[in-house]
Amino acid sequence: MEYSANSIDFLKGLETVRKRPTMYIGAVSGNPSQGLYRLLREAADNAIDEYLAGFNNVLYIFYNTKTKETTVLDNGRGIPVGWNDKAQQDSLTLVFTQLHAGGKFDKQNYATSSGLNGIGNKAITALSTKLQVWSNNAKDKKWHTQTFEKGKITSEVEKTKLPEKYTGLIKKTGTIVSWIPDGTIFTDGTDLDIHRLKHELSDIQYLCPGLEIHLYIDDNETNYYSENGLVELVSKDLEHDTIFSFQDDYTDVVLNFTKKDGYNFKSFVNVCYTDQGGTHLNGLKKALCNYVKSNSKKKILPDDIMEGVIGAIHHKMAEPQYQGQTKNELTNTSVEGEIIDKLTPALEKFFKKNKELLKTIVDYAETRLAQRERAKADKDMAKGLNALNKAAHKISDKFLDADRRKFKNPLDCELFIVEGDSAGGHFSKARVSNQACLKIRGKIINAEKASNEDLFGKKVKKGEKEQTGNREIKDLVAALGCGVQENYNEYNLRFGKVIILADSDVDGSHIQCLVLSFFVNYMPDLIKNGHLYIIDAPLFIASSAKNKVYGMTRAEVDSKMKKLGSKDYTLLRMKGWGETNPEQLNELCLNPESRHLMQLKWTDNLPEVINKIMGAESTFRKELLGIN
Repeated sequence: MEYSANSIDFLKGLETVRKRPTMYIGAVSGNPSQGLYRLLREAADNAIDEYLAGFNNVLYIFYNTKTKETTVLDNGRGIPVGWNDKAQQDSLTLVFTQLHAGGKFDKQNYATSSGLNGIGNKAITALSTKLQVWSNNAKDKKWHTQTFEKGKITSEVEKTKLPEKYTGLIKKTGTIVSWIPDGTIFTDGTDLDIHRLKHELSDIQYLCPGLEIHLYIDDNETNYYSENGLVELVSKDLEHDTIFSFQDDYTDVVLNFTKKDGYNFKSFVNVCYTDQGGTHLNGLKKALCNYVKSNSKKKILPDDIMEGVIGAIHHKMAEPQYQGQTKNELTNTSVEGEIIDKLTPALEKFFKKNKELLKTIVDYAETRLAQRERAKADKDMAKGLNALNKAAHKISDKFLDADRRKFKNPLDCELFIVEGDSAGGHFSKARVSNQACLKIRGKIINAEKASNEDLFGKKVKKGEKEQTGNREIKDLVAALGCGVQENYNEYNLRFGKVIILADSDVDGSHIQCLVLSFFVNYMPDLIKNGHLYIIDAPLFIASSAKNKVYGMTRAEVDSKMKKLGSKDYTLLRMKGWGETNPEQLNELCLNPESRHLMQLKWTDNLPEVINKIMGAESTFRKELLGIN
């Protein structure tokens, strides 16, 4: 076949819309389809544009589920009727047949509008088996009508009476458009998406306060009306204490600060729902986040700042630019900066009056940042920890493991976390072969306040200061072998009992709390699964030729010896496990028959208690430890 000059074809009038409908209205497949719903919105948006211009206060939508006929009615100015010299045809015909024809290119007619390109009514005409329009523009106070089929004119513009069924709905001027969609275009079906329509009308009522909206699905009527606009949208069905509100001639913004999880923003331009957001919504989010960030010394994140916020923005402008004809996303680059400039002073004024709210937002965002940094560090160190979990044999000489050849079941083994070298030295002589020992060098790092980098180290780039982490913590993780936080694996735990063996003095109590703080924050399952114990050891031992008693005070052991009839006895004050001999250590701590273990039980408030003891505020900790 020859490809010549005559091979080049062109489409006339509305043939382009029928040939490529998805270019103009979106997808025509599916039932209901996105494109079919777009036709309804094109007609309804024209009525809403009249509202925005100040000439319309009512919108009627009728839909017949059997015939699929849809009718949109308003009492705005009506489409002008009469001869158009430029087009050499009636203006009513022009509006419904000529692409890019309309009254919204001139800002004097519409300062703002949802319609931009003169496509809407033409698309309905092209994609309907039948369309009829009635208009009264008050030029001669008469109604005029015209009909179309599949984009073709089937009658000329002529004067008529308002159909009786619409009498009483329109007082003077207005427009009525009624059509039946073409099943040869919408081949999957011509059902209207009623659920989506109701959902969007529910939003539109808040964008157009004072506009009466009446929806008739067959004979069933649903009415939509809002007196106060966006404030009602963001607060319906929600409890709220404080609402931020901003309004000028072009922008309405409302933010409801709730306690709900997540956040939700709805954005609109000239009453069109921009479900993909755009520059106007970006401006709102940046204005809010930038101001809150300026009140924190940390690099808090937008998602955390906006947690719980239910917000809405409606921006009205003369020349909006969208991602496409479906108007899902605003793309005007200048709008973002305009919104930020408008809202920043208003937000500053708002938060100065609501300082507690601002503090709550900042505190939450900083807490979430800390949690996120900890989680990120966990991922960063995951490979290192996996290797560490398998490297108990590589731990320093501060670790003495159990005899794994004799005790194959890890649950039969015990790990003692002991304070100092001296206690550890006695331990090696006093223990039995299923018992292991990890020596702690003084007071270990406070896991309640330390970062993951402080605890486990961090890989650094060349030239940066090396972060190796805390040796005691890393040895402890390696000895246990079970990992930390979400990487904790009970199956890999190398001991059935983990026993904290600290001296019974202030320093010992502090070390015990530090170790406990690490387990609560990084290995809570170790406690929940019943593996953590503390030695309940006495401070005083009284011994005679026949008797031996234990107690926490001298008076307690004296009383016990008196009851036993012993007058001549020696009294030993347990200053530290390093000062006991191996026999005493075995009797009091290692021998299951004579020692007294206390199992640490998990409770819901345990993390809170540990935070109070080991957190930044030291008053409670000093009182607990008896420090003035």
